[in-house]
Amino acid sequence: MHQCRTVEECREFVDEWLDTRRELSAYTQKLEASALAKLYGCSTKDFVQTTARHRADITRSRGEKIRDSHFSEEKNADFVEFCRSTGLRRAELNALTGDKLIYRNGELYIIVSDGSKGGRFRYAPVLSRGVEVVKRIMHRAKSGKVWDKLPNGADIHSYRADYATELYNSLARPIDQIPYDRINKGTGRKYQSEVYHFRKDRKGEKLDKVAMLATSRALGHNRISVVGEHY
Repeated sequence: MHQCRTVEECREFVDEWLDTRRELSAYTQKLEASALAKLYGCSTKDFVQTTARHRADITRSRGEKIRDSHFSEEKNADFVEFCRSTGLRRAELNALTGDKLIYRNGELYIIVSDGSKGGRFRYAPVLSRGVEVVKRIMHRAKSGKVWDKLPNGADIHSYRADYATELYNSLARPIDQIPYDRINKGTGRKYQSEVYHFRKDRKGEKLDKVAMLATSRALGHNRISVVGEHY
């Protein structure tokens, strides 16, 4: 092993170390490279290239898992509907109290102020499909915790994905109806600045950027790419 005594002395061996991480997922490799780039005040482009990330390679919450066999969606129908209608994370569900339900402009929202990632405050819109279930469960809890104990086997991330898909679809405009509002300086051609174009394995697919941003914020994120890449 290299006899490095300081972080600066380790810099020249970063590429060598990253190469030993090839067996990990592309997302983990990128995360580690980003952390090192931040440490050394440079860009990940200054390191050896990590494995390319593809949405199709994501395995989290796709397909049936061993834990799923111990969880009955039928017996936990209200819980599943609640999750699919609110898009809350496990920690957010665990911290949720019944007094966090409000109306804004005639629409029902949940105030997410505890358990959120990075401590971000947000209003999560409740999908129309689950309004009655959410209202009943929240009102029953009053100011106490909505869920005394969350089911361990529930695939909550997949319910967030269902929520994201349904919310996006309810907000998205038909792509051909989004205006060509910008002009490319190089070609002089008009283009749709509010249309998101996928690359790599999803090249050719398009989404409404406005609907993507609204969905991303409802999930507790701020980047539209999160919706396209993870949900």
